[in-house]
Amino acid sequence: MSLASVTVAENGSVRLELGLATTEIARLVPIDRNGDGHVSEAELGSVHDSLVKILPGTFDVVADGKRCSPKFDVAKLAEPSDGVDIIVVYTCGPKPRDVAFRSHLAPAMAPGHRLVATLSTPSRTQSRVLGSSEPECVLHTEWEPDTRQSARLQYGICAGIVLGLALVYAVVTRRKKPAATERERPTS
Repeated sequence: MSLASVTVAENGSVRLELGLATTEIARLVPIDRNGDGHVSEAELGSVHDSLVKILPGTFDVVADGKRCSPKFDVAKLAEPSDGVDIIVVYTCGPKPRDVAFRSHLAPAMAPGHRLVATLSTPSRTQSRVLGSSEPECVLHTEWEPDTRQSARLQYGICAGIVLGLALVYAVVTRRKKPAATERERPTS
């Protein structure tokens, strides 16, 4: 069993903490170089660049329908087990309403192996056991979209409409004024 903890911040920063068995990482990169069944710091260091390239694309975070930008942070041996702890940080838009975590590794995992994913914000949590038939977990957050920007847009639209109506009124009323007749014109 592997673990994925996805923590979503209000500013759109998402931190993925993975606890993967070395046998699952070996499906991505040959990590046990000497074949002794244990991974050393040196062996992990030798595949670091490969993990930096592979892992951010192996797990996707999607916020409000947009794929978030991943950045590999760190990989270290888990103590005392034979696993590896990995951190990937994603940049998403602020106050995401729906956040999905998808594992592209789930279909390739050993039969019976599961990835327990937990997505959380300060006030909500959603967990799911991911596998080849269900590779995704979704969290609906408590944040409302930023209404200040939409309020400014609405104010601007209303101001434009009022200005447009004022111009139309000025043009229409100017055209409706009757021309002065000869009798009404002052004599000089």
